[in-house]
Amino acid sequence: MDDDHKVPISLYPKSMRASVDRTLDTIYTPINNGVYRAGFATEQAAYEEVVNELFAALDHWERVLEGQRFLRGAVVTEADTAMFTTLLRFDPVYFGHFKCNVRRISDYPQRSNYLRDMFQLPGVAALTTTAATHRSIRHAPCRWAPRSTCKHRTTAAAMAGSCSPRPSDAATDL
Repeated sequence: MDDDHKVPISLYPKSMRASVDRTLDTIYTPINNGVYRAGFATEQAAYEEVVNELFAALDHWERVLEGQRFLRGAVVTEADTAMFTTLLRFDPVYFGHFKCNVRRISDYPQRSNYLRDMFQLPGVAALTTTAATHRSIRHAPCRWAPRSTCKHRTTAAAMAGSCSPRPSDAATDL
């Protein structure tokens, strides 16, 4: 489809703003921020509380998606983009690295369909690369590890406190 025939969409239509806002508020703490709260929890009790909240919220939205295509019904909204970005990273990143490992998103039938539906929307696939997702987390442990243990750092980079991937890493990101 050429640029002259593209139909503009609104992810935040006036008639749905209140419900989109409620949905964003409902998913942010337990899901979007929940994966980080779990991953950076410093006490077991805090971790367990956050993980239980996270998976209760994922279970809730799985039930919602049994009866509709997107979070607010038949149309994609800003709430869907917020959910999509977290779900896209969930299995390759949050499941293992942040120990959000009760279930994978691929274990949720509706959630998996939802991800496929979102990914197939015009323009989404072009903006989404799993290689970038994997690359971003592959080097993340270097930010948390002692400088001497990061295989990606050169001595100069270690002194500067930044992770610098080797040029050969780009070919192995997939």
